Amino acid sequence: MELNPFWAALVRRWYLTIAGVAIALALTGLMVVKIGPTYQAEGTMLLFPPTTTTKSQGQMETQGNPYLMLGGLTQARDVLIRAFDAQDAQEQFADQAPTATYKLTPDFTTSGPLIIVDVEAPTPEAAVSGLKTVMEMIPARLESLQTGLDIEQSAYITAKKLTADAIPEIVRSGQMRAGIIAAAVSLALMLFLVGLIDGLLTARAARGSRGARHARQKRAKGGPETNPPAQPEPPGEPHPDSPVAVTPSAPPSAAQQPARIPSVPKGARRSDRSSSSSKVAAPAAAQPETRNEREPMMSASTR
Repeated sequence: MELNPFWAALVRRWYLTIAGVAIALALTGLMVVKIGPTYQAEGTMLLFPPTTTTKSQGQMETQGNPYLMLGGLTQARDVLIRAFDAQDAQEQFADQAPTATYKLTPDFTTSGPLIIVDVEAPTPEAAVSGLKTVMEMIPARLESLQTGLDIEQSAYITAKKLTADAIPEIVRSGQMRAGIIAAAVSLALMLFLVGLIDGLLTARAARGSRGARHARQKRAKGGPETNPPAQPEPPGEPHPDSPVAVTPSAPPSAAQQPARIPSVPKGARRSDRSSSSSKVAAPAAAQPETRNEREPMMSASTR
């Protein structure tokens, strides 16, 4: 999809674009509020060797300060952390803190056998309670790992609480991540709907303009040849194909009868004819007289 037509569609349908952005922001805010922040409490556990155990010429002796032998407990620390990844440990924790989660990691900033405990929960109380539960489980789990090794209990490795948060820290990383995802998805969906609606409206307008232009062209060219509408026939002229109904004719009225010419007697007709012929012959008889009158004048002139 080309970007220029897409941006042009967003500008053309600016009211839909503003509405879509507003809806996307509303959905993002709703998602952020619904998820909410989380609370994280952190604690530290330290592993101790037996209180009277020291190392002398390759032999473990129970004397001296145990803090001097902390460097040899990193393997025991790693084993303990792996033991908390087991399903039975997670189920035990879930029974006591169902809304919280924990994570055990070694402290790589120091060379001592330190274990960092992180507990995350939706409420501050649940985070503090979950941290307390995990830190109580660590010594018991460490003791269970050493049981059955055929060693005296005085030679067991122990774990002691070093630090623990009383007030958890607010963590908004999950909330921000969910808000970014919700904003991206909802905004993309709304803009796609704006582009789709613009395409439909543009196509409809184009079809309407083409239809109007086609109609104008038809009117300019006279339109397609069509049969003229049938004219109604006069009532007195029936169609040739239609049956003729014979109706008795009424006698014509006095107004409709032609005027009669009065008859002239035969004697009167003859007298009229003779009078007209005499009128025509009179000029003919008078004409020779004029000629006779002119002849003496012409003879006198010749003389």
